[in-house]
Amino acid sequence: MGMVLQMRRGPEALLGDFKNDSRAVEGFVFPEDDIAYEDGTLIDTDKAWHAIHFILSGTVYDASVPEGFLLAGAEIGDELAYGPARYLTASEVKEVAQYLQTLPEDVIQARFDYKALHKNDIYPSIWDRTDTADLEYIADYYEEIRDFMLDAAKASEIVVLAMT
Repeated sequence: MGMVLQMRRGPEALLGDFKNDSRAVEGFVFPEDDIAYEDGTLIDTDKAWHAIHFILSGTVYDASVPEGFLLAGAEIGDELAYGPARYLTASEVKEVAQYLQTLPEDVIQARFDYKALHKNDIYPSIWDRTDTADLEYIADYYEEIRDFMLDAAKASEIVVLAMT
């Protein structure tokens, strides 16, 4: 399956619940049903997360808001598959949304560079080829993430991110 990034948005009041019950974070990000997927409050970025992070931030692992938001956030909850979940506050989500709105619609296409992705060992390790489907894959997930973050900002919600 590989490393995928789950993102779930919700009210900031949930942070208190998460701090009182660290297992609640896992249940929030990895629910047993599909309702959160269906209502758009949970997305799975598949393996596109690292390429999108690199394209937006220009770094491999910098985790600063707003450019590095996919790897940013304060840790919360217990250890999951690849570390604990992280969260962005509602104000950080708004900062990210403002940043994303300043980018041109074709930001992924304009900055996409197979050689840079390969040279920087960006996950997944497929960048030694030049298949146009890869660019479409990354661009499609970027659009989903962008819309998700804009919706979260509009609703003044937090975003919880977890790698699995």
